Amino acid sequence: MSAAGGGYAEVAGTRGLVADGYGRRPGAPGRGGCVALAALAAERTPLRLSLGDDGGSAVLGHREQIREDVEVRGLRTRAVTFGD
Repeated sequence: MSAAGGGYAEVAGTRGLVADGYGRRPGAPGRGGCVALAALAAERTPLRLSLGDDGGSAVLGHREQIREDVEVRGLRTRAVTFGD
């Protein structure tokens, strides 16, 4: 009995879908690995490496929250100095 025949037809079909989309679908580990290697090889290695739409949105959202925190408390925070 061949892998594509009999009770294995559904499995063979699923394997075909996976093989056809390898590396081209969101979340593909190979794509993330390529991005990580490129970041490490860059002249200026990033402090954070966000992958995917969710990762990028999370980092940018965090950055905006920090900016808001500093702007709201900025005058008070900057007014605190320590003597010589």
